[in-house]
Amino acid sequence: MASALPSAVDLYESSEGRRIFNEHRRYAAPVAPVRLVEENFRLRQCDWARLFMYTTEPPGIIPVLAEAPAAMRDVFGQGARPFLDIVNDPEEDWEMLFVTIPTAELPDVALDLLERLDAEWFADAARRCAFRMMVTVETTPVVKMAVRFLRELR
Repeated sequence: MASALPSAVDLYESSEGRRIFNEHRRYAAPVAPVRLVEENFRLRQCDWARLFMYTTEPPGIIPVLAEAPAAMRDVFGQGARPFLDIVNDPEEDWEMLFVTIPTAELPDVALDLLERLDAEWFADAARRCAFRMMVTVETTPVVKMAVRFLRELR
């Protein structure tokens, strides 16, 4: 069955048209970012439309997000998939993508690991995405319960 869509060559008539077509066609193919997010992250305070809008604004966060899973595994080990949250403050007029790493580590250990991640990867990565992304940690409910229990014993 032949496609009803015109071929790419039929969409432009000049070298300038070809340049513009090639420059913009990558934005029409969101398959790679979708696969990246589905395989490595979980959406929490974020939906697909909002995520697409935020990650397509220059400078792109997608290359930094693509590096994140390996960098986080190197420091935190294999664990639960991080959450993606888009947080905004309309009064202060800012919006930021938060990558939250769930961990079973005690809070002090988790913060030490976060500092290591920052030193090894995120300090540079944040600059490359114009500080439009933040990485943080969140202890699992079991750890929170254990910490609360230990505090009550004191």
